[in-house]
Amino acid sequence: MEAQRTWTSWIISRLVETSVFSRCEENFAHVLVNEPRYFPSNQPQSKNTMKTMPIKFAQILFAASLLALLPATAAESPTNEPDKSMDAAHESFLKKDAKASSEHIAEASSYVKKQSEDMAEDSKADVKKAGENLDKLGDGVKKGTVKSDQEMKKVFAETDRALAEGWHKTAEESRKAGKDSTDALKKAGQGLEGAAKWSGKKIDEGTQASIEAVKKTGEGFAHGSKEGAKNIEKWSKSLGEGIKKLVHTK
Repeated sequence: MEAQRTWTSWIISRLVETSVFSRCEENFAHVLVNEPRYFPSNQPQSKNTMKTMPIKFAQILFAASLLALLPATAAESPTNEPDKSMDAAHESFLKKDAKASSEHIAEASSYVKKQSEDMAEDSKADVKKAGENLDKLGDGVKKGTVKSDQEMKKVFAETDRALAEGWHKTAEESRKAGKDSTDALKKAGQGLEGAAKWSGKKIDEGTQASIEAVKKTGEGFAHGSKEGAKNIEKWSKSLGEGIKKLVHTK
């Protein structure tokens, strides 16, 4: 049994040394404390118990590994960003919490700059500039020079406008090259909706219908289907027109 415990400890130590399973330690600690039946010490063991113990241990190992992976996956795939961070920044600003607001703006800026790296070349500069403008806004909030949330909304609307245009150009570039463009179109729609929200403007019904249709579309929708390709082209055109209308609407 001592040899088994030593082997168990070695397995755990090897797992927590790796970057993928770095969060397994807590999960195994929980099992060791709360599930002692899987790691008995001086209790007599039947042949059946000895046969099934490796299987039970493997099950625990697999479950703990999954628990360790879940937080990392969520962190690597943020949803609705940078709007989620901008929403939090605006809410904190209204609560007079300048520190929290500026921190959320910094997070939004980071997401924007990161997204620019995956866009078409002729969109990157505009989106990076939007990220820099967020940095300036964050500095202003921290220093107390931003007095009204209207100033914040204006910068946020411009940020989402830049993202909408950038992702739409990226989608069109991918579509014309025969590549999947659904993900870029979804992000363009998200940016357009964000720009409309922050600017107080309304998206026309046709464009909104296209945005909703794209949201329901799975990856690779247009591939191998003429009808699918036509729909993607139609929705992309509608989004492009919607972005232009929003920019020129007062």
